[in-house]
Amino acid sequence: MVSLEIRPARSSEAKATVALTLRAFDEFIAPDYPEEGVNHFYANVTPERLADAISEGGIVLVATVDGTLAGVVTVRDETHISWLYVDKAFHAHGIGGALLSRAVELIRKRSPDATMITLNASPYAVPIYVRMGFETTGPEMSKNGMRMIPMRAGIKNFI
Repeated sequence: MVSLEIRPARSSEAKATVALTLRAFDEFIAPDYPEEGVNHFYANVTPERLADAISEGGIVLVATVDGTLAGVVTVRDETHISWLYVDKAFHAHGIGGALLSRAVELIRKRSPDATMITLNASPYAVPIYVRMGFETTGPEMSKNGMRMIPMRAGIKNFI
C-alpha cells in the first residue's frame, strides 16, 4: 500500500525540493520558454529562496510517497499559488490535487475572507489546472521571458 503524506516542507529539504522543481520545469515547461525565461526561472528558484520562504512561515508543502519526495506547492501573497510541481514518476496519481487541497485549507485558515485563489500557469499546465477547477482570466502574457496564463478558482471548489 502506498503512503502519501502532505506536510510542511523543512528547510533541510530545500535543495532536494528545488531539484525536483527544476527537473519538472526542464522537462515540461522549459521547452515552451525562450532562453530568457529559462534563465529567469533558474535565477529565482534556488534552495536559499525556498529555505527563506519556509523559515518565514510561508505556505510551503511537500508531498512524499513512501518517504520519497514527490511534489511541492508554495503560496505567496496569501492566496496565489506560485509553485505546484510533481515529479514525473508521480504524475497522474492525484498528488498535485492533494497538494493544492491542503494548501487551500491553510489559505482558508490564514485568510478566512478569501474567496479565490490565483496562479499563473505555464502553457503546459493550463489543461491540468482546468481539470482541477481553474478558469483562465486573461490572455497569455510574458514577463522576463516567462510565458504565463492567469487563472483563478473559487476556494469553495476545494472544500
